[in-house]
Amino acid sequence: MATGWHLSPELLGRYAAGTLDLGPQAAVEAHIIVCPDCLGLASAAAPRDTLDQVWQGVVTATARPTMPWPLRFLQRLGLAETDAVILRASSSLYRPWLLSVVGAFVFGVAGSMLPAAEQRAFYLLIAPLLPAITVAAAYDSTDPIRELAVATPYSKLRIALLRTVFAVAVALPVVLVGGLVLPFVGAEAFAWLLPALTLTLLALTLLTWWTATAAAGTVAAVWLLVVVLLRTADQLAAVDTPVAQLAFATAALLALAVLTIRITSYHAPGGYT
Repeated sequence: MATGWHLSPELLGRYAAGTLDLGPQAAVEAHIIVCPDCLGLASAAAPRDTLDQVWQGVVTATARPTMPWPLRFLQRLGLAETDAVILRASSSLYRPWLLSVVGAFVFGVAGSMLPAAEQRAFYLLIAPLLPAITVAAAYDSTDPIRELAVATPYSKLRIALLRTVFAVAVALPVVLVGGLVLPFVGAEAFAWLLPALTLTLLALTLLTWWTATAAAGTVAAVWLLVVVLLRTADQLAAVDTPVAQLAFATAALLALAVLTIRITSYHAPGGYT
């Protein structure tokens, strides 16, 4: 930006020496901001020792976010730094940690208070459902990090799977510990794993359309209906059969396929198409 006048050598000398009052000093600084010629003259007039003192006081530092100890541990096991940063930015992952701990406590206390005949149905209801609800809390469809992911070349599917694995890694152990307080869980000690995977993928898929509350509520209602129907017909053991396990595996693969299509088609600001 050109100006119609320039600073005199005498005024520049007084400015460089620091002998100007505050008013004229402010006027000089306002001028040299928009006048490249006077800026160059002012820089040349400044004493070298003064410039050296100024630059010695300038410190450039790059701050890196401190990783929580679980992520530092996973990095030692081979987790890439970029993946760790994504997980570190996912502040909502603290919610599933709390949900898992509280859910396991309630699960254990409530299960121990039920009659022995009802404990198996209770375990089959809660064990597959808690990981799905935990993941829904971790991967909320309104999470701001997903808007950030749209503007980066980072795979949105990879982000979803990272968050899912991280949440499930917390949920599964606490569910297993909660099951230990029940006197009898039978074959459901292992048979609930495939239903849990299916419900988790179903919740993730629904999150591409709905909010976390709606997705988790729908999954919980569907699974509750299944368990109630099996309990009424006295067919809880049917979940253990190879046919049922194969059906869960097939449903999980279908849900994963739909989830992949939905996530890879996400774009801002309209959401999923």
